[in-house]
Amino acid sequence: MDPALAHRERAELRCARIDAALPPPAQPENDAAEGWDALDARLLELLSADGRMSMRKLAAATDVGLTTVRRRLRSLFPSPLSLRCDLARSPFGWPQSAVYFASVPAQHLEETSRVLSGFREVRACAIMAGPHDLVVDVWLRGLSDVHAFEAHLSRRLPRLTIDDRSLVLRTVKHMGRPLDEDGRSVGVVPLLQPC
Repeated sequence: MDPALAHRERAELRCARIDAALPPPAQPENDAAEGWDALDARLLELLSADGRMSMRKLAAATDVGLTTVRRRLRSLFPSPLSLRCDLARSPFGWPQSAVYFASVPAQHLEETSRVLSGFREVRACAIMAGPHDLVVDVWLRGLSDVHAFEAHLSRRLPRLTIDDRSLVLRTVKHMGRPLDEDGRSVGVVPLLQPC
């Protein structure tokens, strides 16, 4: 639990967790095929700016009732959500980032991606359709770790072939948040309503 949360916010967060445990409605009211309305777009915009916003605050910000907010969120997110929290890399000793483009025989793809997801340096691992089977995003402590990490991959995953790599010298925006030179969030670029 984030120690910065006030007592009331912690209580609201507990309520939100209880709500999240409820099964989704059998048939969501707001079918994605029909598109989203202005309220749906506003809820997503608010949550992209502050993912910890309570349902009460969402209701106040959208000028609708608490029950309406709960119902809309259940229809927008009928499956359980997995929240992600990212850190500014530099203060924690991971200032560098690299992206590896790799290939592996198809019968070992799932197993390889599971092993990769267990590496502490790996931030994301995606199975792709294209010239590379896997794209692996990693955090590194320094430039010298680019090849050291690759050597570690070769030892642990001998079937994996690194086809290419790209060193990221500076990330200017991440997950909709512009970053300063130390990688700290300095704002929010809200999600746009999908077409």
